[in-house]
Amino acid sequence: MTIRWTSVFAAIFLGDTSPLDHSPPLGTSLDYALNASAIHHPHLNKRAVVVEPILVGQSGRIYFENTWWTARCLTPLSLPVGTRVRVRGRDQLTLIVEPIILEG
Repeated sequence: MTIRWTSVFAAIFLGDTSPLDHSPPLGTSLDYALNASAIHHPHLNKRAVVVEPILVGQSGRIYFENTWWTARCLTPLSLPVGTRVRVRGRDQLTLIVEPIILEG
């Protein structure tokens, strides 16, 4: 039996209880992270603030739960420092965020 370490990680940190030798669904690792985190990830839908700009197609930094994380936005938007964001998923150690739009 071959153990896939990504499966072990998913079992430990994402609560995935399927067999450890399964392959992730077809698609990118980001697809797998977003699908798995949609049910089990404790950070999902929590708020953070941008501390280093997130430019289109690039990563920046956010302050989230008393620490700094690398983050990126999947929408074609640049997020300046101070933008409030919501965590929508994760791609390995990078959090996927979207801006919080306040209607006023």
